[in-house]
Amino acid sequence: MLIAMVHGQSVLANRNLQRVRFICPVCKQPVILRAGQIKVAHFAHIKGGDCAASEGETSEHLLGKKQLYAWAVKRHFSPRYEVYLSAIKQRPDLLIKIGARTVALEYQCSPISLARLQERNRGYQKLNIIVWWILGAPYQQRRLSNVKIAQFTQKIAGRLGLLFWSTTTKKFMYGGHYQLIDFCKTNRPHMTSREIVIQQTKTIDRQLMQGHERLEKIVQHCYQAGHLFSGIPIVAHYSKQHWPAAIYGLTIWQTQVLLQLEQEPINRQWSLEDWFGWLKQDNSQEWLSFPCLPTDYVKIHYFKQFTLQLKRYHIISLNRNVTYVNAPEWFNDGTKKMNYLKNNSEWQ
Repeated sequence: MLIAMVHGQSVLANRNLQRVRFICPVCKQPVILRAGQIKVAHFAHIKGGDCAASEGETSEHLLGKKQLYAWAVKRHFSPRYEVYLSAIKQRPDLLIKIGARTVALEYQCSPISLARLQERNRGYQKLNIIVWWILGAPYQQRRLSNVKIAQFTQKIAGRLGLLFWSTTTKKFMYGGHYQLIDFCKTNRPHMTSREIVIQQTKTIDRQLMQGHERLEKIVQHCYQAGHLFSGIPIVAHYSKQHWPAAIYGLTIWQTQVLLQLEQEPINRQWSLEDWFGWLKQDNSQEWLSFPCLPTDYVKIHYFKQFTLQLKRYHIISLNRNVTYVNAPEWFNDGTKKMNYLKNNSEWQ
């Protein structure tokens, strides 16, 4: 930590401090000034201490906090280091003021579990404090799983993304390059929808031959309904770039919805509210967790998109109510679907 108390006053760790009795502002126990030639000057608890402020900090974490403090000062955001919030027993790296809003800056350089991050977010919400999760070099330098991407996804300037701080450039960086296309790894720009669906179908066929574990559940569900997953309706394909959202991908989720829809009678109607509730049924385990976004923000976004797609393909009608009007067309296998796409000029 960077702040300690001396005679009731806060002091910032630096190499020029006299070696006096430093006290932790949280637990009131003595702390030691560590001010070598390599690591950023900081205070440390005596080994074995039990304090909310005693988490180990890397050199990058300590340096990043100082840089973020300087960034906030330049913008007149009134930054404060390591304020202990006793009501929630949390200590953000920095607290700043942006207008009337209090914002906690959490500079994350080490692993943190989803449960711990959710707990911290709930604490800040209780105090009406906004929190920015800012990621350091360890998160920039390794390939992040979709689970980890979702864990730190925030709304940044109206877009989903991750927020990074570079101690080298002393600047924020926006991480928005995590978008993907289901079952499609091509980087070729301007692919048509037809080309993407064909490539997705080829990939699905290949993964089925290889026995990919993530397909086991949906393959079984399709088989029980008298279908093959390789022959899923074209409307089931999610062929756009999108932010990681569903655990097994949006194409698999949309296929699952179509299988559930087959169980409903033609002309079944829902209010919009009931329709979105129906889309949620039994699918909670299909989605990644987004603890830094409003509840169900990502789900609702994709529910709306898929609803419009079902309308375009005349599976539902959409007025004041949602009405199931036509069952989608399944294909006998992937080859027949690809031939259909190649031979129909309406597909571009």
